[in-house]
Amino acid sequence: MVIGPSLCIAQGIAKALDIEDALVVQFPPAEHYPTPARPPKLTLVLDGDFSAAAEAIDLARYTWPGIAVLVAGVPNREDLILAYVSAHVDGIVLADEPFEELRSALFQVTSGAFRPPPSRTLRPVLDRLVWLSGAPHGGAQGTVCRLSTREVQVLERLARGETNKEAAIALQIEVQTVKNHVTNIFRKLHVATRAGAVRVGLPVQGDRPPHEGTA
Repeated sequence: MVIGPSLCIAQGIAKALDIEDALVVQFPPAEHYPTPARPPKLTLVLDGDFSAAAEAIDLARYTWPGIAVLVAGVPNREDLILAYVSAHVDGIVLADEPFEELRSALFQVTSGAFRPPPSRTLRPVLDRLVWLSGAPHGGAQGTVCRLSTREVQVLERLARGETNKEAAIALQIEVQTVKNHVTNIFRKLHVATRAGAVRVGLPVQGDRPPHEGTA
């Protein structure tokens, strides 16, 4: 599904990306989305007005629980990027990124990975992961257990969209060790995918606890 500030823009993007049988919708959305023959697996939201985009995202998730959300065309502003992160989207593509990055992001998100913004804007996002080393966090699916320092480091690599091998190289540990940490992260956060782990690992609101550098 492609949601944009105008039908013309949304249809143009869907055609350029060769998305077959795309459900194209203009936001702000109506009370209900049209019913497609097959439930969409992903919602591509073209940034216009954040409030309207957030409303469209909420309605998509209400209509199709578990649907992945990728936001594209986001201005390179820290406040907007963090606003979308707090909205628990599965990926962000900035307005100044090449069009081919959008194609790549679609593949990442539909594969269950979190597609982060470019590295120059990633630090504020990763900083918000630090709270996981602090007090337990109550989630919708139960209490989220405290992560170890190494597990937080692995989660940061997941937020960068890295593979297990890339994370292992960056952290100078074995690939199997990374896999073990990912399994523990999933168990502690009550999630089943990398994107889900990153979403749960980002607080929706409030100040994060100070980082406790435990081993």
